[in-house]
Parts: sequence; structure tokens; C-alpha cells
Amino acid sequence: MPRPFLPLSLLASSVICPSTATSLALNTITASYVVGILRSSLRLRPQNVCNTATRIIPLPAPSHIGRAGVWIMNGSMEECPETQLTTRKGARRSQTTHYSAGSDHISEVKCKEKEANRKMQSADKDKCSIKKGKRDHADGDLNLLIEWISHESEDFHSFTPEEANNIRAALLKWYRKHRRKLPWRGDAPPYDGSTAGINGNGKKKTPAASKKKGGKESVPDYNIHAKQVPQTAYGIWVSEIMLQQTRVEAVIPYWLKWMESFPTVHDLANASEEEVNSHWAGLGFYRRARLLHQAAQHIVSNYRGELPQTVGELKSIPGIGPYTAGAIASIAYDACEPLVDGNVCRVLSRLTGVANHIKAPVFKDKLAWDLAKQLVSAGDGRHAGELNQALMELGATYCAPSGTGIDANDPLKDFYLSTQLGSQYQKYVTRQGSESAVIDVEKALKHQAKPKSQRCKLCDKEGISVVLEQLSNAMDGSIADQIEADDADDMARKSGHSVFPIDPPKQSKREEVLAVAAISSVRPKNGKRKGDKNGCNTYWLLVKRPKSGLLAGQWEFPSVCIWDSNSNKGEKKRDRAPNKIAAKDRRTLISYLGELLVPSDDKMCSKRNIGFLETSALGNMKKLNASPLEHIFSHVRHRMWIDYASVQISDINDDTNSWLASNEREVRWMTESEMEKLGVTAGVKKILKAVKDEQVKKSKAADFFQPRKKSKYFTK
Repeated sequence: MPRPFLPLSLLASSVICPSTATSLALNTITASYVVGILRSSLRLRPQNVCNTATRIIPLPAPSHIGRAGVWIMNGSMEECPETQLTTRKGARRSQTTHYSAGSDHISEVKCKEKEANRKMQSADKDKCSIKKGKRDHADGDLNLLIEWISHESEDFHSFTPEEANNIRAALLKWYRKHRRKLPWRGDAPPYDGSTAGINGNGKKKTPAASKKKGGKESVPDYNIHAKQVPQTAYGIWVSEIMLQQTRVEAVIPYWLKWMESFPTVHDLANASEEEVNSHWAGLGFYRRARLLHQAAQHIVSNYRGELPQTVGELKSIPGIGPYTAGAIASIAYDACEPLVDGNVCRVLSRLTGVANHIKAPVFKDKLAWDLAKQLVSAGDGRHAGELNQALMELGATYCAPSGTGIDANDPLKDFYLSTQLGSQYQKYVTRQGSESAVIDVEKALKHQAKPKSQRCKLCDKEGISVVLEQLSNAMDGSIADQIEADDADDMARKSGHSVFPIDPPKQSKREEVLAVAAISSVRPKNGKRKGDKNGCNTYWLLVKRPKSGLLAGQWEFPSVCIWDSNSNKGEKKRDRAPNKIAAKDRRTLISYLGELLVPSDDKMCSKRNIGFLETSALGNMKKLNASPLEHIFSHVRHRMWIDYASVQISDINDDTNSWLASNEREVRWMTESEMEKLGVTAGVKKILKAVKDEQVKKSKAADFFQPRKKSKYFTK
């Protein structure tokens, strides 16, 4: 029956004198009015109550009134930290403290009904542990959030057999229907490894097909000329090595060119180092190419050119680690073996609520493999290769860092623990859960903040706190502004998905400042080499890097390191990178060039280098720019101060264009076409372009100020 409305002014006028407060009680009708106002009519926030002239004081109620006993006193609402009024969303409920109406005496009375509910909830949690996976939580249930905050064992993150089967089935069904067509999977062209438009954030990545003028898409060259390549263990191996730290769409043309030049392990083993480098140029991380070449020679020598089928034997090959071994064994031979990379770690973290970053050794090197093994071996354990590829495919598309977790096309949207935690945290923040559940969450948060002797090995020691802080920041202002409850829940689920896994600790890139010499020589064509259109060849002096370290075995312009962030950490005067190249640094570069110009065979020194030294080019080098040229690697930033010069060499031909310097470095004069064949690095190409642009600029300026010939038709 609807409760009649009682004006607030009428209640405010019902003044209970403090002296008679203990002898009076509210009648049942008045109590019902008060209950109606408190539970359904007012629903005021604490600050709204404070603005009224009414003081609301809960009292122990007579037995015939039950829990509805409330005294109302005129006067200002005083700040009572232990007494707050219940709000519809977000306001804190009153604890069990009650105040008498006429004195400062405070008596604490526990609410029996709340205590009973809390005990029942605790009993329920003791009877059955919370299972992870697809859950149907009643509205207001925060048990999952409480359990996640309080968990102390990595067993919390394990899959149940039913969950593993369901996840496996969903992944295989989705992968077989929606997987990308890629050449190393034995697919026929056209290929497109782009994930544009399906990574959940609306930001489109650069697609494989470029656009011409007029808005028409052009088909990539590799899709025009590509031929279908059968899937082999060798092809899978090459693709997995190339895909490390490189996007799929960028790898496709390199893989096709590689397989055309080196279709078998024997062909790769017989290739020269320079041929391998030329096919790898542009992919970066050149150590991978060197190890791939060495591994091919090892396979020919020890396995007759055939890749072994077991993970143990594969891992014995140089350059093949657990991930690559698992990929080859599962995809090529359908062995029931897991594999774990960054994409797979991200999927596992969101499925099981691992509060850690994907580069944490305890996660990526051990326990993530246990979780992946649970999925691969679920059911009959067949189609392990497809399942592994599905996990990687999902991590690169719908479960990418920008994935939402609620996309209708995401096959695991119903299994993510991340989205469920986000939803429950939003209910906790807005107090939609039961009061006892809210209190339990707060208790769990207080307990979690204390030092623990036992912690979950998978989660970072600060991981749960980091996740909760990021959830709070993500929801601050965004959830409250949502009009529809469904929109608020979607936002909460997205927020929960976005905070897993946590960000790895930021590490500043090592910085090196280099002094670089770009020396060129223009010579007329001698009939032995192809040149440019003006009848001259331009040669550039390059030196080969050592066989170990960064860019091992690659060709570069002569350079010296004049500052390194690692070696100058403790120096006060030089704790910052220099903003200009000093005279002594230039002398260091010239001294290094002098070492390169003196070959180990002194007899050939005059023939090759006398002409160069007589030009005094080393003392007449020009500075390229007022600021350094930057080139960034994955972990190193190079700031390059470039000096350039053009010199005249008495003779450059096939017999005299290269030599071994006295410092055991190989030196060579090269044309641009020769650089392309050898596969120089992106850094060398960047320097070459900058110097050529500067030379063209200087040439145009010189032509502009050069006096022009008078026309024969010119008359005074």
C-alpha cells in the first residue's frame, strides 16, 4: 500500500524536548512515515541533510516499532563522522552507533540484522570457494572483487577444467572463421596482416594497402606477384623469428622475398653473410638474422637439413628458445606444446586477473606457461597449433592493449576476469552492492595494504594496489556522468579491461652521442660500374662494425662515441648529453679516420690513400646541421653530430675499393646501389639522405649567386 506523504516541515515541528526524550517513543504510524522518508522519499546525500534545519538521530527502537525508530530534533545538523545518511548511490550507510536525544552520552548498538547478514555471507564463502570464468553474479554481489583483493596464492588464477574447455572451444571456433590470411600459414594471396579497425580504440593503424591520389587503394606489390607457399616447419621458423618485435604487415614482404631466395634450410646455410643481411635490412634487430643463418648451418650439419619435431631438440639449436620451439612443434607438427609471448601474456592476465606486467620474469618465463599449458592440453589436446595461433591472434586484435573486452566479436568477452572486476568495483564505488559486501571490500582493502608473509607469486607486490588506483582514476567522473546504467556498466568493464596487465616499470633509454664522418668521392665512370645519369659515380666511405654488440657485422659511416649516458651517470660536469661537438671530439673522430685509412698491408697504403690524405679533407670537413640527427633503437637513442666532406681519390676500382684497416676493421668505398645490395641499416640511410639533401641545398645556393651570362639579344 503506498505510504502517504508527510511534509518535512511537519516532522521538523515534532520537537522532542531533551528532558523528556527518554520517556517518549514514536508511535507506529509516525515510525512508518519516517521509514518511508528515509528509505524511499528523501534519499538525501550527507551534504544535503546538513543544509536542512533538522537533526536526524537514530535511536534504539521499541519492540513494536522494530528498526524504524528515529528521533528528529530541531537545530543545526552537526558533523557526526560516525553517523551519515544513506544515499541512493555513493553515500556511506550509517554504522551501528546511535545517539541519545538529550545528552552527550553515546551508546553503540549493533544492528542485529546487518550482523546476521554478514555472518551468513561469511558462512557462504567458507562453504564454497569462488570459481573463475564465466559467472552470473547477482546484482550487488561483490564476492569476486573481495576474493581477488584477498587472494594469496597463484592457484586463484588457474583455470578449472570446464573453463579451459570453454575457452578453448570459443577460441578455435573464432580462429577458424576469422583468422588473417598469411603466407606462412600456407594461404593463397592476397595477404593482409593489418589489424586496423579491430583493436578496439577506433585509431586505425597503417594498413598494408597504401592509398593513391583520388582515394583509391593500391594493392601491395607482394600481393600482385606473390605465389602460394606450402606451410613447412622451416617457413614457420623464419616467420616466428621475423615477427619478434615486428608487426605482421611489415613482415609479409620480407618473408616472401626470403622464401624466394632461400626456399630451404640448405639454401640458407649456403648463403653468404652479406646475402642474409641484405634480405634482412629494414627489419632491425640484425642479430636475429645472424643467428638464423648460424642455426641453418647447425641444422644441416646435425639434422640433415630437417628441423627436429620435439621441443627439447629444437631448443638445442642456436637462436631457438622456448617460444620459437613451442611454435614450430605445435604449428608444424601438432605437438601439444604451449607458447607464450607478449600477446599471450596479455590475454592470460585479463582472463585470470594477474596484477603484473607482461615482462615480469615470474609471469612470462614460468607461470604464464603453466596457464597456457592448461588451455592447450584441455579436452583431447588436439589442434594445439591452431589454439596457440588463436591466442596470439586474439592478443594482436581484440585483446590488444587498446581492446575493450566487451566487443561483440571478441570470442572471450564472457570469460575475462578483468571486465568482471571492473564492473564489481564500479558497484562498490557507487554503493550498489549490499552494505555487508561493501564493508567486506573495505576490510579486504585494509588487509591488503598490510605487509604479508605470503603473497601470490604471479601478482606484483604492489600490483593489486596499482590496479585499484588505476580503476579509481579511470572511473573518476566518467561513471558518474553516465545517464544510463548500461552505459555505466560498459564503461566500468572497459576500465577493468584496460588496467590489465599493469604497466612495466619505466626504464629510460640509454643515450649515446656520436661524431660521424660522411666522406664521399665523385669519380667519372670507368666502365666497370653502373653509375648515375650525369656520368659519374659517387662513392661513400663505410666501415664494418665488430662481430658482437649492437648492429654486429653491419656497415656504417665512420663514427666515434663521444658521450654515453651509462658511463657518465656519476659525473657532475658531464651528466647531460653535450649540445654541441667540441673541438677535441672532432679531433678524436679525425684520429679514428686516420686509423681506418692505414691498412694492415702498408705496401698498399700509398696507392689507396695518398691522394685522399693530400686533399687535407680531414681538416676541411663541414658541419651538417646546428643540431644532431637522432635515430632510436628499442633500447638506445643515438644523437649523431655529422661532419661531411667530398674528396678526390686518385683511383677507385674493384681491386682498391676495400681493405682491412690497422685496427682490424674492414673499410670499403661503396656506391648507393652497392649499399642496397648489402642491406645497410636505417640509420645509415638516414645519414645518407641528410647529407645528400644538404649537398643539393648548397649546390642550388651556389648556382643562384653565380653570375649569369648575358644574352646575345641583350641591349643597353
